[in-house]
Amino acid sequence: MMAGRRRPQDETDTLRINSIACDGIGMCAHLAPGVIAIDSWGYPVLPAKPVGGRDLRAVRSAIAACPRGALFLASEPPAMPRPA
Repeated sequence: MMAGRRRPQDETDTLRINSIACDGIGMCAHLAPGVIAIDSWGYPVLPAKPVGGRDLRAVRSAIAACPRGALFLASEPPAMPRPA
């Protein structure tokens, strides 16, 4: 993929956090309030489901504004079947 180009959003992009890098400032929750919540210590609580639609724009703003670069979108691999 070329630098600066975004791949199309698919239904497997999940918002993730590097919890070691996060300082709990909470800016992300203000930029994406419908997606990111804040726990009692000020750290983000992220949805377990993929992010898409209108929420994706807010999430990308939160990712770009994170002072520690702790937020990112990750592509989820297909679920592994459980052994029988």
